[in-house]
This record gives sequence, C-alpha cells and structure tokens, in this order.
Amino acid sequence: MKLGFEKVMAFGSAHQMALVSAFEVFENAGRTWLYAASSATGTTTVFELREGQGAVRRGDTVINGLGQTFATSDMTIISHGNQTSMLSVANNGARVDLQALSPTAQMSSAGVLRLPENVSEISRITAFDIGARQFFATAAHDDNGIQLWEVAKSGTVLHRSTHTDTPKSTAKDVVDLLPVTAGGDTFLISASVSDNGLSSYSVAGNGVSRFVDTLGVKDGLWVTGIDSIASVSVGGQTFVITASTTSNSLTSVRLNDMGVFFIADHMIDTPLTRFADADALASFEVGQRGFVLAGGSDDGISLLEVLPGGELFHHHALENHNGWTIENVTAIGTAQVGNDQQIFVAGAGSEGITQLTLDRSEIGGRYIGTDGRDMITGSARDDLLIGNGGMDWLDGGAGDDVLIAGTGEDRLTGGAGADTFVLTRDGVRNTITDFEHGRDIINLDDWGMIYDISDLFLRERPYGVDIHWQNQHLRVQSMDGQPIDPDTWVDSDFIF
Repeated sequence: MKLGFEKVMAFGSAHQMALVSAFEVFENAGRTWLYAASSATGTTTVFELREGQGAVRRGDTVINGLGQTFATSDMTIISHGNQTSMLSVANNGARVDLQALSPTAQMSSAGVLRLPENVSEISRITAFDIGARQFFATAAHDDNGIQLWEVAKSGTVLHRSTHTDTPKSTAKDVVDLLPVTAGGDTFLISASVSDNGLSSYSVAGNGVSRFVDTLGVKDGLWVTGIDSIASVSVGGQTFVITASTTSNSLTSVRLNDMGVFFIADHMIDTPLTRFADADALASFEVGQRGFVLAGGSDDGISLLEVLPGGELFHHHALENHNGWTIENVTAIGTAQVGNDQQIFVAGAGSEGITQLTLDRSEIGGRYIGTDGRDMITGSARDDLLIGNGGMDWLDGGAGDDVLIAGTGEDRLTGGAGADTFVLTRDGVRNTITDFEHGRDIINLDDWGMIYDISDLFLRERPYGVDIHWQNQHLRVQSMDGQPIDPDTWVDSDFIF
C-alpha cells in the first residue's frame, strides 16, 4: 500500500501559497472542494477535487487583516440556518473571520463573529454538530482557556461553556482541538504543548460541557512538544493519535465510552519513517480500517494504520522529490473523492501544495482470527490478516497484503503481490510458504532489539532459508522452492 504522486500546485504570486497552515474540505451537491490557508499572506485558496484528476484552482480570497496580515492558524466550516460559512482564526488576536460559502465553494466576506471582550486570544478552532445544533470550540496557543459556543439558526453566537487550566486539566497553550464520538456521545479533546498532555470534555446536546480526564507525563504519556491530534475508529473503539515534535513521536491513545484515556501504543521516528519533529497529522477510514498520515521535518510523509487495539503499523514512507513541497511539513489534508483518497501536503521549505493519491478500491478488508486454530483467507486486494493466538494459516491471496502472525506456530502465505510478513515474539517456529526475495518484506520489530541483519543467523536450506535470533525461529520457503543464499539478504529485506 503506497502513496502515489499526482501534482504540485502553486499559482499566481509564489508566496500566495507559502506556509499553508490549514486545510478544510467542503462537499455540496456531489462535488468536493479543498480550502488551503496561508499563514504568511492571509490568503485562502479553493480547489475543486475530481476523481482521478489533479485539483483545479477555483479562486482565492485574502482575508482583511485590518492593517496587518491575517496570519491564518486554523479554520473550520459550520452551517447555520441555510448558510454554510468558513470560520478562520489567526495567530495575532481574538478575531474570528466569517466567510460565506456559495454552493460552488466561493468565499465572500460576512464580517466577523463578535465574541466577549474577555476572550483575548484565539488561534485554534473546530466545529461539530450534535443533532440539529451547531457548535464550535476555540482556544489559543499562548493563552489559558477553552471556550465552547453555539451558532443559532439566526447566526447569533451563544456562549455555552468555559474551561480554564487546572492542576487536573490541560487547558492552556492549546495547540489543537478535536471533536470525537465514542459510545454515541460527543467529546472535545484538547492538546496542550506546555503541559504535554491531553484533556477530554463531554459535550451534552445543549452545549454544556464538563471535564472528564487528562493524560500527561505522570500518566505514562512520555512525550514533549505535543503539536497535533487526529482520530480514527477501529473495531468499535475510538483512538486519538498524538504527534509530538520534540520527542519525534506518535502516540495512539484509546478513548473509552466514558471519555477516559488509555495509552495503546507509542512509536518513535526511525530511518525508515518520516515524521521526525512530527508536526502535522490527518486521518481517514476505509471500511473497518483506520489510517493516519504524519509529517514533520524529515522531508517526507508516513502512512500508518491503527490496528485493532490501537497498535500503530507503519505501511509506507514517501520522501520529498525535487519540485515537491513535502519538506518541513506544516499541514496535511485529505478527502475521499470517489475511489480516490486524495492527500495534500504543504511545507515550510517551499511554496505550494503537493497532491498525492491512494486508491481506496485497492485497500482490502481486515481479517482477524480467534485464539484457536484458524484458516484466514484474504481477497485480491491489499488486505490485513491477523492471526492472534493458536496455530493459524494466513493466506493473503493477490494484492499487497500485511500478514501478522500471532502467538502459536503459524503458516503465512502471501500470494501474488508485495507482501509484508509480521512476526510475533513467541519462541515457536513460524513458516512463510512463498517468500519472494527482493519484493516481500519480513517485519521482525516484535522480536526484540535487532539493529541490522548482522544480528541474525541465516542458514541456507533446500526450501529457502532459516532465520534465527535468540529463541526465535522463522522458516522461509521461497516462492520458486529454491535455496536462498544468506549473502544475498540485505537490511532492506527486513523491518527491525
């Protein structure tokens, strides 16, 4: 499963597309548009998205900064009455700019939202619906407090809740806000860079909210420089993914139906991934599978999957190329357009946006075994097969599959395609039945502290090769049934 390059977009004056800080997607009457906001110029550019095609620019608007550049830091779309509007905030004040959106996504100034004078800074904003009512939340990167507002059908803004920072919460220096649903209820998640933590707030149907839980360093969230959060739903559970710049890490956190946090997994950037100084996230779902896109200063972007239980699995890293804009990533946006998952990446290193695509029709299902003996068979697409416990046989079929052996003596058959075989540290022998050397990959990350191929013992066998490390044993049968010379193996055949 790999990201494909589509095009690079830069129009008009080059700096018009400099330092893109936020993306928003607008859908109406079967058409899809993408908005990209520049913090350097206050320009918001709109593109129309079409399946199988590059994005097409449809216009741009420079937000009036009242004597200074409106340094857009965040934006969100909200509907009130029969009108849909874009709400934008900047790094330099408490003003919420209001732009009316036409049915064809054109923007026209509708003034500003009047907020109370005690709200001095707003740099983060997010909107969500509960039933037929529309709400938005605001916070600031360098201020204390989270505000929750309702937009009445008349357009009037009504204040509903305020949460200030306390010893038990993280409501100051908020770098991201995220509404999520868990167990049918709505929660607002905040991320604080100074507290290096997350807080959850339950939101009732009338907009009244209450503090529920906080997750920080003392709770096992060992990160610094929290910068972005995103969410996916996998296996009926909600996961919040956190990107942290200073610790070069991604953390998967489960949010239960009560709004309580539980750490599920933690991943630090490696030479095989590309999210050092992790600064930007986006997420999407395909069927029962949830994916995350992450980028930072590593001049590239990583595609990861959140597995059942919250484990992060790294699928693919795409490095920046000459003329692209995936360097020092500042924002990632994504939208489903037909069978395309279109992905947009902007960076601080150059002006413009790089468009990538992923074919959703090639992403297969998720097949999970029991703790007993299972025969698990995939499809002709890119499937995820998980054995769990017991003696299992996993058969991926065609497509670029991921086969995860659980505990027990398992047999893994990739089938046609470039497959990834993931082994579990369990002390029993597993067998790959059709390894295509030079195309398939063996993931030994769970085995332990293996740094390179020199740590492994490889023995040529008539059927392929045997691989040993400590008490771990993997039998690799080649696709053509011939021996595989141990000297022909390289580090890139593995993930350690």
